[in-house]
Amino acid sequence: SNYCNMRRELQNLGINHVDGIVLDLGVSSYQLDAADRGFTYRVDAPLDMRMDQRQTKTARDIVNGYTEHELYRVIRDYGEEKFAANIAKHIAAAREKKPIETTGELTEIIRAAIPAKIRAVGGHPAKRTFQAIRIAVNDELGAVEDMLGKAGDLLNPGGKLLYRNRSFLIEGMLFSLINADLSLFLLQIIHYSFLCPDALLGALK
Repeated sequence: SNYCNMRRELQNLGINHVDGIVLDLGVSSYQLDAADRGFTYRVDAPLDMRMDQRQTKTARDIVNGYTEHELYRVIRDYGEEKFAANIAKHIAAAREKKPIETTGELTEIIRAAIPAKIRAVGGHPAKRTFQAIRIAVNDELGAVEDMLGKAGDLLNPGGKLLYRNRSFLIEGMLFSLINADLSLFLLQIIHYSFLCPDALLGALK
């Protein structure tokens, strides 16, 4: 189950509080590698990007429905893309002619928005924008913020929260939340990226 549902799942088991919580905050490579889900710029597919197929908002809705300024902020904040303004401008111009339906169409629009000399040395030009749209579609940062608040309620005094994370965006948000609420220091939050399973068990003791 999604970690946002942990309180409900624990209550279903008759558990109200725990001594430790372990979270993997990374995205699922299995889902990202599924060509038909629209996560990758390497394969032409419908603009979807939903982790949970039950939700209604898709990448198509964001790409075609957000204002140019909203797109700019998503691409800048979630993709840390320095050409965010130009990419948003190109997307807005392209969708005036016809809706943007596929990852291939979006990739070509992004490519045209980035100077050729940057494209030649900066990795795939669509990488940061696709990341940004995926985060927006799935409200990934909002889910982490919600989770952290619930963890504080679920942990016993002296309890520990261990997490693994590969995203600088999530890392920055975690520290911002901790600094805003000093009581979170009592959770003994531990970053466990390099801990083996046995060490994980030891860290929870």
